[in-house]
Amino acid sequence: MLDYPKALVCVFLLMVLQISVTPQLYPFGGGPDLIAILVVALALWRGLEMAAVTGFLGGLLLDAVLYRHLGMTSLAYLACAWLVATFSGRGEAGAGMLEPAPPRPLPWVIAGALLVQVGLVAVQLLLGESYDAGFLVWHQIVPSLLQTTLLALILLPLLRRLFRPTRARPDVSAAPAH
Repeated sequence: MLDYPKALVCVFLLMVLQISVTPQLYPFGGGPDLIAILVVALALWRGLEMAAVTGFLGGLLLDAVLYRHLGMTSLAYLACAWLVATFSGRGEAGAGMLEPAPPRPLPWVIAGALLVQVGLVAVQLLLGESYDAGFLVWHQIVPSLLQTTLLALILLPLLRRLFRPTRARPDVSAAPAH
């Protein structure tokens, strides 16, 4: 029950850090995507619903603060939450208890951050904006992935303490009644 307020606070704090602090730390083009780390962690440890709600809110906040088309980033985070939860086996509808979380969330963070970056480029191309592919890859996507991976090494243990991964429990309704 306390997961949603904790996720809301995390979204707000990570959004503020992503916009105000991290641009000061990197010398390259793209910056780290802290919200993507949170979305992937929640998709792995809490399932699709929690990750989707968090990604949607985080995307709307980022779009509103950065004066972008509202919903662009939310779409990328929703796709990231869905794909990570689905391919990691954490997104079955009506599954009740979740399976144990994958032991290594870092590869999922890298895949999720790549998906968000490619998704943002795809949405911008659909809106009619054109970019040089070489510039996008070497000055936006690659630096963002590297920095997101490095910050995930610090952020994932902190998020794991806040959102302890759920464990599968035996079905108590199948136990015989005495």
